[in-house]
Amino acid sequence: EELFKYFIVVLKVFPNTSVELTDIDIEFGKSYEEKVLEDFKNDVLVITPSYPSEEHKYMAGFVHSRVMEYKKNDINVDVAVVYTEYKNVSKYNFEGIDVTRMNYNYLRTLLQKRKYKKILVHFFDERYYNVLQGCDLEESQLYLWVHGPETLYWDSPYYTTGYFDKLNPIPAYQYEQFYKNDRIIADMNSRKNVRWIFVSEWIKTRSEELLNIKFNNYSVISNIIDIENFNYEEKSKEKMKKIFMLRRYDNTNKYAVDISVRTILELSKRPSFKEFEFNIYGTGGYYDELFNPIKKFNNVKFYKKFYTHKEIADLHKENGIALFPTRYDAQGVSMCEAGSSGLLVVASDNDAIKEFISYDDGNVIDTEDFKKYADFIEQVSNNQELFNKITKKTRDKIVQKCSYAATVQKEIDLIKAEDSLKEDMTIPDMCENPILTVVVPSYNVEQYIVKTLKSLVKNNKEAESIEILVVNDGSKDSTSDRVNEFIKKYSVGKNPIVKLVDKENGGHGSTINKGIALAKGKYLRIIDGDDWVNTIDFEKLIGILKKEDSDIVITNYSEDRMDCRESRLINQRIYDFMIPGYQYHFDDLCIDYYGFRGWGPILATSNIKTEKLREANFKLSEKTFYVDMEYNTFYLPVIDTISYYDLDIYRYYIGRSNQSISMESFVRNISHHRRVICNILKFMAENDMSDEKKKYINRNIVIPMVDAHYNLVLNVVRDRKEFASFDKVASKYISKEELKKQGFRRRILSATSGVFINTLYYLTWFGGKIWKRK
Repeated sequence: EELFKYFIVVLKVFPNTSVELTDIDIEFGKSYEEKVLEDFKNDVLVITPSYPSEEHKYMAGFVHSRVMEYKKNDINVDVAVVYTEYKNVSKYNFEGIDVTRMNYNYLRTLLQKRKYKKILVHFFDERYYNVLQGCDLEESQLYLWVHGPETLYWDSPYYTTGYFDKLNPIPAYQYEQFYKNDRIIADMNSRKNVRWIFVSEWIKTRSEELLNIKFNNYSVISNIIDIENFNYEEKSKEKMKKIFMLRRYDNTNKYAVDISVRTILELSKRPSFKEFEFNIYGTGGYYDELFNPIKKFNNVKFYKKFYTHKEIADLHKENGIALFPTRYDAQGVSMCEAGSSGLLVVASDNDAIKEFISYDDGNVIDTEDFKKYADFIEQVSNNQELFNKITKKTRDKIVQKCSYAATVQKEIDLIKAEDSLKEDMTIPDMCENPILTVVVPSYNVEQYIVKTLKSLVKNNKEAESIEILVVNDGSKDSTSDRVNEFIKKYSVGKNPIVKLVDKENGGHGSTINKGIALAKGKYLRIIDGDDWVNTIDFEKLIGILKKEDSDIVITNYSEDRMDCRESRLINQRIYDFMIPGYQYHFDDLCIDYYGFRGWGPILATSNIKTEKLREANFKLSEKTFYVDMEYNTFYLPVIDTISYYDLDIYRYYIGRSNQSISMESFVRNISHHRRVICNILKFMAENDMSDEKKKYINRNIVIPMVDAHYNLVLNVVRDRKEFASFDKVASKYISKEELKKQGFRRRILSATSGVFINTLYYLTWFGGKIWKRK
């Protein structure tokens, strides 16, 4: 109750409804997000970026239709609507289906807390990929629906170009993203637990051509057409003269609305034109520009609105010919709905169209040949025998391809038939002289630790050459149990490479101290228990370390960054100035401009000889945050050589609540940050090392930490005692030239022991506002 003083109640009232509010119950305890995530109890999860709601009843309706049918067939699913706009978790019910909106971070939390047998993903993309690969999902069957854009992005010029424009080339900045997409799809295609679901054979074939791969595990299941709602009716001669158009009228020329307009203009020049009625349904952002040329005709009628499925079926009953030219695979569902209702579909001659409708009687035509469209419409509207022949063949084909039995029932049979997977994985026994000891500091990481360990072991042909020490720092959750279960489940001998070390809580530094003391490997590196590794490059590293003799071997790393807006894997390349495999003298790389420009060796990139760590004879601070900076410093006096390899190994997970790098943690643990800076400054003063190393530590470690701390104290915490305490130490060890860079506020506060810290902050803030206005 101390957290909140005021509450704001938001009540959403829909049109033509009334609401009476009688009581409000406020419950304290678990967070709303935690309670909502606990409501996920089924074995099947549907992930989609959009879903119908009372505000938008037809958004991703095809996903909802599937979910409703799953429910009828005793497949109960949890529905997660995941999108960048959802900062928090919210829940609603639509037509009996519980739906939860969330961001990527909550999705990851859900997948880490709960094991699903089946995960069904619509509109799979890089953001979903980054979430999925950061979770332990090897025993879950993944179904990835491909509706088109997910794999056809190299064809984007064909479906993004506007009307009357030249074909859009692929922008240069998109090439890198498309190549990244290629790698993502190739990776997912290599996984045994992934099945692709293509909505057409054409999309699957075209995707393979564009990506230069063969999909290993896939099904082709079309989108369902409600053949009962869109029921076949033969058309009278009168209705055979009524032309139906229902498209998206936005500025994207793949819909080929301009061809329909040119067809109408061509017919207007013929005597038969007055016999026809053209009914144009729907709306869009380019409506007026497209239809201005034909608004003058009395027999062209416009109905500018959105329609429900039931309303569309009624419109079908009033028309006879459905005009659906297309320059790409567009509006296929609308076309099939019209064909199912008995309209004669006139469309473009391409494989995507011919997969679903009858096409050998002249009703598929070269897209740009509007005169042939006009010719065929004239012909078929006066030939009832041909008209009925085409419509019946089209109806039969659509039933065969798009009926319930051919679509959703196939999905249901597939989901029910495929069991969840059992992993093909073992933990080998450790060799006599391991090459690398991986120390895994672990505190309350029950939902992450198994993923971390699997990434180190599974499919790693060099696994027997490593030692993995999981140092459990007195966790209060089931971290220790998870590790023991992992070892018991997958070990095949008496000396497995994964070992659990339980100890009393002493903080991150104490786990590293313990790991160094116990390590048997030639090299040692740290992988935190909530992070993970790229197994392929990690395996390559072990082979390299067998031959290496440098004191430090460094590699690249990536930030596995999660927030409400997106999920990103950001590769950090901070050693590109080094020649891979070349042995450097460490001091040479400490020279300003010639060596390390930002970070040097850090926890996420370093493999350090174990004997050197012990020779350095240091102890990291216990029960203290930010000790990785001590670790990056304390071994340097004994280091002589260093080598770099272009391997992207470490996955540094950023986004977990209460993470030490968050601003909330910095504020809460500001004394820890100060203590670490003081420890490093004291270390530099008391230890002999080269001038180059001292300058490097000062430039690359100390000064950035000092800058961050002054910024935190002056602009966030604004605590007089904290400022005075830190400034006293900084003044003793940091040069006057460096301290001058902190600005006039620091100089005034230093002279007055921080007395005016709040006053100066607000004066500076207000002065900045005035300056901006001027």
